[in-house]
Amino acid sequence: LAGAGDELQGLKRGIVEMADILAITKADGANREPAARARAIYAGALHMFPPTPERWVPPVLTTSAAENAGIAELWAAIRAHQEHAEAGGHRLARRREQAVAWLRELVTVGLGRALVRDPVVAAVVVDYEKRVSEFKMSVVSASNELLRRFLRRG
Repeated sequence: LAGAGDELQGLKRGIVEMADILAITKADGANREPAARARAIYAGALHMFPPTPERWVPPVLTTSAAENAGIAELWAAIRAHQEHAEAGGHRLARRREQAVAWLRELVTVGLGRALVRDPVVAAVVVDYEKRVSEFKMSVVSASNELLRRFLRRG
């Protein structure tokens, strides 16, 4: 949404780097000109980033649902991106990367749950947390010790 102060924040947070398409919404009425400025800012910012491996340059569009403006262009951009990703094998490669990342995340979460449920770890974790919060023990030392206790039991 243009004019909401998000332009600079989006750049700072790296959202632009992750986007496949940028759509500035509510580009109508008094917001038409701010939307056009936001589109120009984002379009300029995109040229500062290195090209992606997919060689896709995210289009920056303005849309207005109230005036039914830019909607067809947005849909065309979505379809073009989909075709580009599928034709180059990028979509499949991304899905594979996501599947592996999801597997790793689920294993990490599962191990974390098992770790805190372990009676030996549970008996000392509060003490370690207290010592870490008081800077009497380093985070690395505490985590290594908790893992050592957990893994020794397995």
